[in-house]
Amino acid sequence: HNKNLLLTLDTERKIEDEIDKYQKQIEQERLQKEQALAKEKEALAKEKEERKQKEEALAKEKEKSIKLAQKMLKYDEPIEDIMHETGLSREEIEKLK
Repeated sequence: HNKNLLLTLDTERKIEDEIDKYQKQIEQERLQKEQALAKEKEALAKEKEERKQKEEALAKEKEKSIKLAQKMLKYDEPIEDIMHETGLSREEIEKLK
């Protein structure tokens, strides 16, 4: 009877060990997924910030072009010259008149 009890206890310990290993594995996988998600969020935030900076730079460049076009219009420069110097379209320049 004692022998059966020892076998049962030994089997129970083995099962508990397997459960512990499985739980640790699950926890490790969960942590890896969390870390991957955090990295992905960080990359998206960085990408968004870079996009915002590019948009701001383009807006500043556009504003400079508009100011230059306004000055050139003031001095009656030909529209073709203004288009060449500023990169603005004919329609954009016409709207500034």
